[in-house]
Amino acid sequence: MPGIVRWPGRVKAGTTSEVPVIGTDVFTTVLELAGVPLPSDRTIDGANMMPALAGKPVERKVPLFWRTHVSGPKERVAMRIGDWKIVGDETLTHFQLYNIPGDGREKNDLAEEMPEKTAEMKKELIALWNQIKADGPNEWWESERQKPKGNGQLSY
Repeated sequence: MPGIVRWPGRVKAGTTSEVPVIGTDVFTTVLELAGVPLPSDRTIDGANMMPALAGKPVERKVPLFWRTHVSGPKERVAMRIGDWKIVGDETLTHFQLYNIPGDGREKNDLAEEMPEKTAEMKKELIALWNQIKADGPNEWWESERQKPKGNGQLSY
């Protein structure tokens, strides 16, 4: 999804970048710009996105990751590493694989065509999801008060 940044004197007008960033990068970037150290008492998923504003790669310790209840059950979780994006269903049993530079609209699922790459990405995705589950509050996805959405089985 495109974004716009206006910052006279820091970001040259008309600059474009294909470097992906995510909402969690805002926290890390603001702290960096303010000269405030990142908290050391929690996992920080975001990265400083300032290099992306200059069209340079962003150094990430944690891959780009999404898990949402507003998508359909077949695409509730996703992770991107470099040019590759894996999308999983709500139960993490069915996966889609995309090479984003050649398929930005995610029309060409390569999961069956590239089983080794799919397995590699799936392993990374599940490991990251398990780490996230262990780190954070789980009320939003394990709440019995919240009904499954979009014909889903799970409440997130």
